[in-house]
Amino acid sequence: MPESCHYLSKRCRTAPRMGALLTLALATTGCDGTEATSVRYEVTFVANWNDSTHPYDNFPSNPHFSPLVASVHSSDIGFWKLGDTASHGIESMAETGSTQLLAEEIRAHEPQSVLKLTLRSIVQSPGSDTFEVEVDERFPLVTFVTMLGPSPDWFAGVTSHSLIDAGGAWTERLELPLYPLDAGTDNGPSYNSSNQDTSPPEGISSMRNQSPFSDNPVAFLSFDLVMDG
Repeated sequence: MPESCHYLSKRCRTAPRMGALLTLALATTGCDGTEATSVRYEVTFVANWNDSTHPYDNFPSNPHFSPLVASVHSSDIGFWKLGDTASHGIESMAETGSTQLLAEEIRAHEPQSVLKLTLRSIVQSPGSDTFEVEVDERFPLVTFVTMLGPSPDWFAGVTSHSLIDAGGAWTERLELPLYPLDAGTDNGPSYNSSNQDTSPPEGISSMRNQSPFSDNPVAFLSFDLVMDG
C-alpha cells in the first residue's frame, strides 16, 4: 500500500447513512472520461471455526460470523491495518457485529476511492456464503471483515488485497486463510466476557495461536474469476 494511502482512524466520524447497494455496469467511466472494463469474481466464504479446530476455553454453543462487509476500492484508501487503531466502524463491527458505522465510513469515499460496497448475512460456523463482486483496473483492491460471535472484539478479514497478480493480469483463482484478529478495543479474555473497554485503544493484532485460538484458520476466503461466454 503506498504511503499516500489514508487509513481511517477513530478521529474519523461517519458519513451519511448507507442506502441501497451500488449496482455496477461491466464498463465504468473514470474521472478522465475513459472507460475501464471490469471483471467479475465469485467469492466464497467458508467458516471453519468450531470446537475441533479451536478446542479451547469453553467453546461457544452458537459460533457464527456477523454479516460480511465487502468493499472494492482503489489504493487511495484503506479501512483497517494491523498495528493501527480501529476506526469507529471497525470497533462496532468487531464488538457487536453491526455493519452500519463501517458501511457509512466506506460510503463516504464513493465514488472517488470506493467502487462498491456489499453487505451479506450472518454465517453459522461451520457454514458458507457465496456472492459476486466486480473490480476494474482503477479499483482492484478488496477489503472484507466479519466479527466472530460471540466474542469481545474479535474478527477476521483481509485488507486492501489486490486481485491483480505480479504480472499485471487478473488472478484466476485465489484462496486466503483467515486467522482471528483482535480489534484492540475490548480487554475481554474469553468468548462471553462482559464488556471491558480498552483505554486507550490498542492496535489491531493477530490472535493466531493465542488463547482461545489454535494455529488453524477460522475461515477461508476464495476468489474465482468468472469467465463469460
